[in-house]
Amino acid sequence: MPRLTKERILSEALALLDEVGTEALTMRRLADQLGVQAGALYWHYPNKQSLVAAMAEEMLTDTALQADGEPEKWRARIVEQLMALRRALLAHRDGARVFAGTFVAEPNTLTLGEVLLGALRDAGLGKREAAWSCSSLVHFVIGFVVEEQAAQGFDPATLTSQVDRERYPNIAAVKGPFTSQDFDARMKFGLNLMLDGIERGLESRGASSGGRTRRA
Repeated sequence: MPRLTKERILSEALALLDEVGTEALTMRRLADQLGVQAGALYWHYPNKQSLVAAMAEEMLTDTALQADGEPEKWRARIVEQLMALRRALLAHRDGARVFAGTFVAEPNTLTLGEVLLGALRDAGLGKREAAWSCSSLVHFVIGFVVEEQAAQGFDPATLTSQVDRERYPNIAAVKGPFTSQDFDARMKFGLNLMLDGIERGLESRGASSGGRTRRA
């Protein structure tokens, strides 16, 4: 039997996640899959949360783009990076749920943050604005993918058939796009909505300061 290592445990954990989902992924079940006692896992990962954090970090392997780029293309860099994050989360069953709530300070995750913060600061945001904008954008992607993965196999008619036009006229009027399964377009729309807000803020600041933006 192959030697039990952190790498082997992590690889098997991700494979088991794809098979059974996050709810059924337990340390005991993972140990059974590896053919060891559950206690053996704790030599490498002291608790399930530490394993989940390692899984989240592993999912981001090769996801981060180059940390530098043309400053004027900051917006395109952010969209490209966040779409890459979405693909990484979608690559595993319940990937977004695994990633949500983790606080990982490892190379893959830190490089992702470095790319986004660099682009936001190139746009002209100050330190606090860049940090909070980065968090908001990442949280949007995670929440979006949680819903996207939950909707797999969902029949929109389950919702739309229950909408009474008289009682819910606004929902009835938009039920087509409201239940659209074009998640790629929907995510880009949401990202652009947030980035439009950032640009409007920068334009407003530039107008009030005579056309100058400052990177603090």
